[in-house]
Amino acid sequence: MYRLRYDKILLWGFIWILAVSMVDHYLAIKLQSVMLDFEWNPLGVLLIEIDGGSVALFMTIKMAFLWVIAALILKLYDYKKSYAYVAIATLSFVQLLLILFFLYG
Repeated sequence: MYRLRYDKILLWGFIWILAVSMVDHYLAIKLQSVMLDFEWNPLGVLLIEIDGGSVALFMTIKMAFLWVIAALILKLYDYKKSYAYVAIATLSFVQLLLILFFLYG
């Protein structure tokens, strides 16, 4: 785990993922009054409806799973560095798609 401090690929991957997640959370909270009209994720819609129209439960669960994924990537790093790179690159690409969706979708 000590060598992780020096791994710039993982560091910048996590920074990018965190930044996009923060934008996602900000927009979800800012636009929660119309969120049900635009949310495409059926599980997200269900969680918003369960929470009475609030995005709090949905965003909390999204953040919890983001932390689980981060922990799994760190475990992968300990097991095999190249697997962790593939995982962080894949997640970073998905986050890029999310940003593109926010901008052009």
